Amino acid sequence: VIQYVTEKYGSERVAQIVTYGTIKAKQALKDAGRVLGFPFSMGEKLTKAMPPAVMGKDMPLDGMFNKEHPRFKEASEFRALIDTDTEAKTVFDTAVGLENLKRQWGVHAAGVIMSSEPLIDIIPIMRREQDGQIVTQFDYPACESLGLIKMDFLGLRNLTII
Repeated sequence: VIQYVTEKYGSERVAQIVTYGTIKAKQALKDAGRVLGFPFSMGEKLTKAMPPAVMGKDMPLDGMFNKEHPRFKEASEFRALIDTDTEAKTVFDTAVGLENLKRQWGVHAAGVIMSSEPLIDIIPIMRREQDGQIVTQFDYPACESLGLIKMDFLGLRNLTII
């Protein structure tokens, strides 16, 4: 379907949508510890002190010390560790700056952006190395805010997997 739309409307007017994976709280702590030269056990100690995930979502690092956060009380063990261990505090302070940064990009399984104008005139695009497919460098919300049309087409590869 994606190939058909690309052929019908032109490869310069059709692109798959990029998706960005972001650094979550636990990964930010582990990455910060590693980059700062601390042993792996430092990241493990910090992540084990975090409140458990709820429905697959970790408590954000900025919520650990924010009394307004709904899960603030659950983070008392984590706060105690940060308050008593200066190395842990150093890692935490660095991790706060890493959390929610984009870590890697991928391609939306079904999302395709279409335009009556060449996309290169509207948004940044790139070619995926594996197959030469054009991919947006803006995620879907950014493309939508520019008035671009999004369609969801599951490609044959994804339909085969399903």
